[in-house]
Amino acid sequence: MEEKLGQLLQIYQAWIALAQEARYLATDEAREKTNTNALALMGYYTAIAEVWESAAGDLLQWIEAVEKATAQRRY
Repeated sequence: MEEKLGQLLQIYQAWIALAQEARYLATDEAREKTNTNALALMGYYTAIAEVWESAAGDLLQWIEAVEKATAQRRY
């Protein structure tokens, strides 16, 4: 079980990295404000980041709940 939780934690970290990359891309597009497409891409990348952050947060809550339940079973 701990191995699977470790794998899920790696997935969580990957999702956070994806969110950070999307935020970086949004910031990069914001520098190009003169281009309408850049503004649209900025919004797009920001939305992607929010989805990844939300999914990662949900996954982390689930991991913590499983860890808590597993610890309670041991005692």
